[in-house]
Amino acid sequence: MSVFENVAYGLRVKGGREEEIRRKVREGLDLVGLAKAENRFPNQLSGGEQQRVALARVLVLQPRVLLMDEPLSNLDAKLRIHMRTEIRRIQKHLDITCLYVTHDQGEALTMSDRIMVMNRGKVEQIGAPLDIYSDPSSLFVADFIGQANIIPGKVLSAEGGAVSVSLPDISVSVRAVKDASFVPGDEAAVVVRPENLLPSSGDGMKGTILTATFLGGRMEYEVALESGRTVLSFDPFLPGKRMWAEGEAVSLLFDPAVAVALKA
Repeated sequence: MSVFENVAYGLRVKGGREEEIRRKVREGLDLVGLAKAENRFPNQLSGGEQQRVALARVLVLQPRVLLMDEPLSNLDAKLRIHMRTEIRRIQKHLDITCLYVTHDQGEALTMSDRIMVMNRGKVEQIGAPLDIYSDPSSLFVADFIGQANIIPGKVLSAEGGAVSVSLPDISVSVRAVKDASFVPGDEAAVVVRPENLLPSSGDGMKGTILTATFLGGRMEYEVALESGRTVLSFDPFLPGKRMWAEGEAVSLLFDPAVAVALKA
């Protein structure tokens, strides 16, 4: 079955004039960037092109709601990034409601207007991507969406939305997660994203560099704290900037404004 016939299949099942079917198929193929591929066959298409054919086949039916269940899971990493941009572009162009199921946190953050995080059938949190990432409502959400350092500590004081927490080597005042109630002596977990936990030679949480990995735009450090916990630090790479070596002693600092305290 050619690309054209594949996309036309649903329209032919519904019935309609052949001229109208051809017009809709060509509009659909043009929308997904395959206007010149209508006579090609599946074995002549790349993985990304096959996904776009499947998308066009659905879009020509003009659905009110589009459900996508991990559509990019079989594509390589580079193609997934390209296709998620394409799907988002098409969704915005058509202004169609799309429910997108994924276990890829990057897809969820980059493609969504709103995210629903579920755990064993239970809704953990619903919100905009930025809110989910910066203000997770639970340890599960914090750990599931993006990468997170979850550092245990003890509450020293709590007032309003601020909580003072004793962590290894430092004490900090951070935001409490919404609806969380803390009293002195409570166990707390402070969530700090790796990009906000930066290496230093000054004061901070003491540790030792376990691994140092160059990733182009950043250095990724795995650090063993003296308390026994292992954390991640993503340090932006700049020419001439100090790069820490495996085995070096280091202090880790973060801005309390970008951390949040949750019930441990």
